[in-house]
Amino acid sequence: MQIQIRSNALEIRRWLDDAQKKQIPFATVMAMTQTAKDVAWEEIGVMQRVFDRPTPYTLNALQVKPATKAKMIASVEFKEFGGTPAKRFLNPEVYGGPRSQKSHERQIAPLLKGYSYLVPARGTALNQFGNVPGATIRRVLSQLRVSPNADANASSSKRSKANRRAQAFFVNKQGNMVMQRKGKLVTPFLVGVKSPNYRKRFPFHETAEAVVRERFSVNFEIAFQRAMATAR
Repeated sequence: MQIQIRSNALEIRRWLDDAQKKQIPFATVMAMTQTAKDVAWEEIGVMQRVFDRPTPYTLNALQVKPATKAKMIASVEFKEFGGTPAKRFLNPEVYGGPRSQKSHERQIAPLLKGYSYLVPARGTALNQFGNVPGATIRRVLSQLRVSPNADANASSSKRSKANRRAQAFFVNKQGNMVMQRKGKLVTPFLVGVKSPNYRKRFPFHETAEAVVRERFSVNFEIAFQRAMATAR
């Protein structure tokens, strides 16, 4: 996303003295960077309003790249941090459409019959953010023997088999569910679904444009006055 900021700075320069002219680039860089920070802060607030119990991972998905005198561009971007890249799970919320597979779905999909996505079954225990806890997902992958870490997969030892008799995860014969066995009780745990289609609900671009219109001129004035106060 690019946001263009047009101003009459060049025209105004004719009415400034030399000291003031020298501070324009510095003030512009400071104003652009502060405006980008304002955008990021507002985007976090929007996510808290439009998402149901967003995780800290989601709320921490934005990063600000400051402007410099050499490159007068400040940006707010989705992080490419370890784990799932933020754009992978946020782009469907920004643009609408299908979401990408989660890592555990990619591991389990070959065991299913025509299903590439999984959702928690009714009654599956979820954490405070409405998701299956990561530790539980790792246990599912281990018992299905599809963990990307081969050492984490369940073994054929007596102890491992005994543990699985007490509580086990397995794919049903129809190939559309991951089932959970607790003693004699067997219940659905994850249900296979076709590609989920998301509606647009995170107005990322609209929010950014509104903040830039509202804040850039204010930030520039503050930065310019600060620059003049500290100029030598």
